[in-house]
Amino acid sequence: MPKKKKKKPVVSAKVQQAQKFNDFKKRLLLIAKACDALEEFKLLPKRELEFMFSARFKPFDIIPSQGQQLSPKNYKDLKLLVNYFLKKETITFLENGEEINLYEYYYVGDSLRSCIHDLKDEKFKGVTEIIKAFKPLSDKHLAPDGPHNLLFDISNLMAELLSRVNKGYWLFHYHLISRSEPFPEFRTCFKVEFVAPEIIHIVENGNKRPAFRVGWTIYGQKISWAQITPKQLNIKSAFNDLKIDVYIQSHAIIRMKERLDCIPENLHHNILSQSIRRWETSTNNRAQTLIAYKFGETKLGYMVYEYNQGVVLIKTFLLLTNNGTPEGKKLNKLLGLEKSDKKYLNMDKLSHFVKSDIPNNKELYAHFKDAGCDCLFEVNEKIVNQNINKNIHATLIEEYINSVDNEE
Repeated sequence: MPKKKKKKPVVSAKVQQAQKFNDFKKRLLLIAKACDALEEFKLLPKRELEFMFSARFKPFDIIPSQGQQLSPKNYKDLKLLVNYFLKKETITFLENGEEINLYEYYYVGDSLRSCIHDLKDEKFKGVTEIIKAFKPLSDKHLAPDGPHNLLFDISNLMAELLSRVNKGYWLFHYHLISRSEPFPEFRTCFKVEFVAPEIIHIVENGNKRPAFRVGWTIYGQKISWAQITPKQLNIKSAFNDLKIDVYIQSHAIIRMKERLDCIPENLHHNILSQSIRRWETSTNNRAQTLIAYKFGETKLGYMVYEYNQGVVLIKTFLLLTNNGTPEGKKLNKLLGLEKSDKKYLNMDKLSHFVKSDIPNNKELYAHFKDAGCDCLFEVNEKIVNQNINKNIHATLIEEYINSVDNEE
């Protein structure tokens, strides 16, 4: 017979409350230790600790912006993500002092800071010493390196992780809930705003194709839409300050994902917006106009665009080695490779060049450098997926080129 599961002992509400109070006090001690104020903390009367517990800030929360809703799944996922970053980010109150993560700060530290601030009107023994000892906690609250600025960093990071040009933007606004009815509650939270993508349909060869307006989040608080002027398009106009919106077709987003296969998708969209703001353009041998796609100073490829129906429309993405780029054309001549050869050798994907052994082959690497493709070997490892293995391709390319030469 299967064993009967033991019933968990029923814990009374009074015991549960006592357990919560003890846990809260242990967390307060961590803050006191970080302020080097353990002795002064012991001077707090029990009634003050009990009041602090009853009026404590609740754990950091997520709420939807006005007029919006969060599904249970979205709420759960966002709450997990926020808590992860809150526990990862830390602050100190003293030089070389103990670190406290933001989750503890907003749950316990802010409660303590608020109550210490109100002690100035109290007359019990030791109150002056307590206020003085916890001054570093109060000073940190609005300091340049304080918790609020770290919240901006977190909101920016979350917005960049979750936003996509073609799927919509997630914005996170710092907010403080304070209410007394039906019971006192203080809670720091992010108001979450979802902004749907802006879509137009471009007619090409009798077919309607969706295109998405390009923009990106600024500090996780708002969207900055990519716009350019007629002058940048070499259009002579009396309206030089006219702003022209930029859109990207689904095809270009798909090609970007395929060819930048070792860079996280959210970063594709961020670099896309940055590259449009730089607006470094050129043309290829097909008379197509290209926007340089660059992460910092590292060129990864180009976006083919045209001015269509009053907007700039990005039609596709080309990796630097692809046919259709100035660098790709030079590489063709130097290595004697065509489009099908590059595809066979996986030279149409960035992962081929990250952690590649090609730079160790002086002759082969010189060809890539002469063609202007050497920057693909210099992609910052911080932005690529960590599961990329070392690529051993130099010998394969050499053998393939030699076999082609012999056939001729």
